[in-house]
Parts: sequence; C-alpha cells; structure tokens
Amino acid sequence: MLRGLLLVLAVFACWGPASARAAEALVPASLPAGEDPAAWGDALALAGLRVGPPEGTGAFVLLHPTGDRWTVVVRDTAGRVQTAQVPRPLTATDRESTALLAASLARPLAAPKPASPAPPPSAPPALARAPRAAPRPPPAAPAPLPAVELTLVEAPPAAPLAPPPPPRPTGWSRAMAGLRVGPGSAPVVGVAAGVDTPGGWRLGVAGQAWGPANATAAAADAVRARSAGGELLVGRASASAALELGLGADGRALDAARVGVRGVVPTASAGAAWYPGAARGRGLVVLVRAQADLRMTGVDPASGVARLAPVGLIVGAGLRGAAPVGRASFSQNP
Repeated sequence: MLRGLLLVLAVFACWGPASARAAEALVPASLPAGEDPAAWGDALALAGLRVGPPEGTGAFVLLHPTGDRWTVVVRDTAGRVQTAQVPRPLTATDRESTALLAASLARPLAAPKPASPAPPPSAPPALARAPRAAPRPPPAAPAPLPAVELTLVEAPPAAPLAPPPPPRPTGWSRAMAGLRVGPGSAPVVGVAAGVDTPGGWRLGVAGQAWGPANATAAAADAVRARSAGGELLVGRASASAALELGLGADGRALDAARVGVRGVVPTASAGAAWYPGAARGRGLVVLVRAQADLRMTGVDPASGVARLAPVGLIVGAGLRGAAPVGRASFSQNP
C-alpha cells in the first residue's frame, strides 16, 4: 500500500503537463558505493533522475545506506533539504519506489492558488417592524403578613402505658332438666356452679335429684327408687364445650313390698356439656352424663339380696350463665 502511494505521488510530481516536463532537467542522484548504475538506470529514468554529482545549488538526491535501511537525502528545487528512511532496495520494484520517492521530494507540488473570496451577501431588505406593546406595569408588592408570635408550651409527660390486666377466671352456673335412662327411667333435675381458670381447667360442684322410678321390671315386685345428692366436678372447658368428671354421694331410698333400704351411696360420673349458639354469657346447655354407683344398691326381687346397680345415663338440657370473677358483665366463656 505504501509503495502504491509513493508511485502516485511520484507520478503527480514528475509527470506534469508535457511542455513543462520537457523543459525540466534531470535531477542528479548519487548511489552508494558498490551499487550498479546500470541496475538503477530504468528506475532513475522513470522518476526523472540520473546518476551524477550535484550541480551548483540545484536539486540533488543522495542515497546513503544506514544498516539494513537507506536514508534518502534530497535538496529540492527551492533549496530545502529533506530526508526519508526506506528499506534497502533489493529488487527492480524496490528501486523504482525509492527513485519515485526521491523525485517527489526533489520536485514538490506547487501550492494551489487561494480561491477568490465570495462576495458578501447583499443585505436583506429592511422589514417593517410591528409596533411594540407597551410594557406591563410591575406587579404591586404584596402586603406584609402580620407578625405572629409563637409560644412553645411544654406538654406534660405522658403517663406510662399500663400493662394489660391478666386474664381472670370465669364463674359459671347452670340449671338442667332431663331423663335418667336405666332400669326404671325417671325424670331428673340438677344445678351446678363453678369456676373456669384462664388455663382452661374447670372446678365446680353439682347437685341433682331423680325419681321415683321402678328399679325392677316385674310389676308385682316393683322397687321404687328415689335419689338426691351432689358431686365435685373437675375437667377441661372451652368457649363451646366442657368435659367433666365427678365424684360424690347420693341419698338413696329403695321401697319394695318386702324390703326397704335407706342410705348414702358413693357415685362416680363422666360427662360432657355443649353450648349451642353464640350467645354471650347466657345461653343453652346440652348435657350427657353417665353415672355409676360405687357399692351394691340394687335388690334382687326374687331373693331380696342387694346387688350392684347398672350404670345410669342422664340426658338433659337447660340454661347456662357465665361471667368473669369480680365483674358484673357476662363473658363468652361459660
């Protein structure tokens, strides 16, 4: 690419118009010692150079080897001295490129004449100016605001928040009526009251009475039984239900044709209570309880011997009420 650029520059420098080129003399050039002038003949002729010593103060080309490169020293037609570095020419093409480079430096291109300045543009015709509107008067200054005196009032320190009160136990009560199912069914009524702790434990007492009822199936030897007693209750309770265990005693009376028994019978029971609806504090209660005697209280009608009575099942419903201990209003946890 460099070689092609040098060739173009040499062509422009050396091959001007035919009349000027014929009048120009060949520029003398000095080759390094050991170079064959015949090998450089075509290259120098192509570039408008010739082998020879310098002539006065005219243009002159000196080729000087420096190591593996050559230094091209040129005095041009204006007397200026210029140098250039080129690789050592080994082929005919290399010699042509070097000769053309030296010729381009010896005959610099004439600087182009500056173009005549363009005439200044004619001034545009004057335009009629539109009448200017009168300036607006400046806005009136706003009235000064009245001075306001601020007084900082120090608020009293807020009282510390009291911790929420601990949950209170809930007192409850109920009254029920139902049926005791067993050998000789009988109506039963009862009441109960107690306390439910915040942890869900239930403590209470209950009392009930049932009878009279037929304790045997044979009408001829019918045994009429009546009972009234009480229990201590313990269990677990929630807002909608409770499980209860009871331990107590009943005053029992058994009346038959040949036998009459009076006494106190220890009992044990287990049951559950449900609270249907969402009434707060007061509402319905449904109870199912199984009760068993802890000693023999039944009577064999044939022999009159006492025996252990079967377990009785009590089913009933009633009303309930509940309220936190120490407060008058009812809560939802019965």
